Amino acid sequence: MTGERVHIFLARDLTQGDAEPEPDEDLRPAWVPLDEAVERVRAGAITNGLAVAGLMAVVTNSAASTKLAANTRTG
Repeated sequence: MTGERVHIFLARDLTQGDAEPEPDEDLRPAWVPLDEAVERVRAGAITNGLAVAGLMAVVTNSAASTKLAANTRTG
């Protein structure tokens, strides 16, 4: 375990710009739908722990929000 702190953000409606990676960064960004990214996690194609945690947090929170909204409308 470490004391490292990480912040993960969900951003929507973005436009692609020019990347400015640090000299030691090897970035290969790819635009994929959320469902496809989650499937890549399940298939083992995405293995970075922070990426996996962020994607699963979005899916979990989206499902909870959808359920909450449905309950609010019906009840």
